[in-house]
Amino acid sequence: MKFTKINNILCKLPNSKGGYEFPKYKITDSNDFLFGLLLGVKNSGKTVCVLNYLIHEPHLLEGQNKAYFFSPTFDAKLQNFKEQHPDNFIWIEDFNVKTFTDTIATIKEEIKQWKENKILLDIFELYLKDKKKLDIECIQILEENNYLQDFDFEHFNYDYPPIHTIIIDDNLGNSMISSRGKDAAVFTKWAIAHRHMYCNLFILSQYPKLINKVIRTNASIINIFPMRDESIYHSIFEEFSSLFKGDIKKFLELMKMVEDRKDHSFVTIHYDATSWVRINFDELVILD
Repeated sequence: MKFTKINNILCKLPNSKGGYEFPKYKITDSNDFLFGLLLGVKNSGKTVCVLNYLIHEPHLLEGQNKAYFFSPTFDAKLQNFKEQHPDNFIWIEDFNVKTFTDTIATIKEEIKQWKENKILLDIFELYLKDKKKLDIECIQILEENNYLQDFDFEHFNYDYPPIHTIIIDDNLGNSMISSRGKDAAVFTKWAIAHRHMYCNLFILSQYPKLINKVIRTNASIINIFPMRDESIYHSIFEEFSSLFKGDIKKFLELMKMVEDRKDHSFVTIHYDATSWVRINFDELVILD
């Protein structure tokens, strides 16, 4: 195969202004929002793993940033975690259209409120620098808000809007995740565009194939715990096979090595702007 350059037309990112500088995630070394799948049998360690995303990225549970944990079970480790983060970790027992859309409505309202407050602060900053440059409308806005005398300057995040994390656990066969019907459309549409609402998304499941393929193929990071049924590995391999150069034997060998550790280890596959394979979060796998 040969290549010949025929012109100077380049595909470049257009110049843009604005935007927010979100923190980088330690696990991915990127500030792209996470869309994770955690796949494994019962008691394999999925819940502990997803909580570690929050532990290692402490900003996700600070200030206005919150995590919503959808699960019919609320065991001791979740109760303890909730006690440590009473205002930022919210448990919701049922995952259905109503509870999900209510949560998204709350998130939208918090983002809207943050943006309104940021505009207000920008106006106030101009007022402090040179109030003569403000028009009547801006002065009226400041007057309506009592010149921010009651504003909580100390706890406002000036850099970026609230980050929310949605975690869905133990919802085997839930139609919002597994089907292509009306309920599924509500969730799938949001899941594909989760980044536009400054949200991370994690789905925990014992049965990968019961997750809608549209959802699975949009995930950017996957944690795979040892499975009892090897055929499950074969059924999901094609979705990240390029990282293993199409050689499923390498993937099966890796999963066997993880299983032999017998310490709740898992394989992490990151498939986004950068691609890599690790054991747990900290051991890079270099494939021959």
